[in-house]
Amino acid sequence: MAHTKAEWRLFPVAEARDVPVVAFTSTRGNSLQKGHPRWTEEPPTTAKCMQFAANHPAVQVVLNSAVDVETLSECCDELSEDALEKMSPKEMDKWREYGELVYDESAEFETLF
Repeated sequence: MAHTKAEWRLFPVAEARDVPVVAFTSTRGNSLQKGHPRWTEEPPTTAKCMQFAANHPAVQVVLNSAVDVETLSECCDELSEDALEKMSPKEMDKWREYGELVYDESAEFETLF
C-alpha cells in the first residue's frame, strides 16, 4: 500500500516482460496495521495488506513476517476466508489512499526510482 513507486513504475514493467513479482514488504515492516493520525478508519489487517498486494496482476507471491504466533494465526484465518477474492476497485482506492498517507518520500528503500 505504501510502496507506491514500485506499483506505478516497476510492476507494469515486470508484467509487460512476464517477470513475476514477489511482494515481500506487504505490511511495510508490520507498520501499516498501526494506523496513521490522519486516517479516520480502521487500519488494514495483515491479511488485507497481503490481499491488496496480491491484487496486482504482476504479483505472483506475497510474503509477510508475522510478529508472533497469534498474529500469524489471525492472518491465516482471515486469508483462508478472503484470500482468493479480488478487492473491489472502491476498496483498492481506499487502501491506495491510506498508502499515500503513510508513504514517506524520504524512505531509503524508495529512492531507487
